[in-house]
Amino acid sequence: STQSTWESGRSQYVLVDIETPARAPSERPPFELALVMDRSGSMDGQKLKSAKRAIKGLLPQLGGKDVMHLIAYDDGVDTIFQNGDLTDPDALAQQVDRIRSGGSTNISAALVTAAGIIAKHLPPLLLYLSLSYPIHWHCNCHCPCTLR
Repeated sequence: STQSTWESGRSQYVLVDIETPARAPSERPPFELALVMDRSGSMDGQKLKSAKRAIKGLLPQLGGKDVMHLIAYDDGVDTIFQNGDLTDPDALAQQVDRIRSGGSTNISAALVTAAGIIAKHLPPLLLYLSLSYPIHWHCNCHCPCTLR
């Protein structure tokens, strides 16, 4: 680290430059992720394809110590996978590919299902994925990190 001090009028300023060692991506703490995916009729076509592509693109980014669940809903709710094996993203991607659109929208039951699945031992994240409505990322760790 380096430090510089200077004065301007009656004020004195200090600039401290701190260098920290780079943290390897593999050192990221594990977390638990519950994806809640809208598969209702309004998601038919390109919207559903885009949502699936987003989920499949996320799979290889997660580590073997992370925990991931996928809940899909229309008027019903299905847990596509729970505690998905992230060391085999191709097998999970095949399950994502089997999701079909149809039905109406029962988001409340899907969110209740996701909340019931998320464990309490890892920092939990809940991602609601619908291209019919704005996408919200919400971290359940009580910090102000909701992205819109």
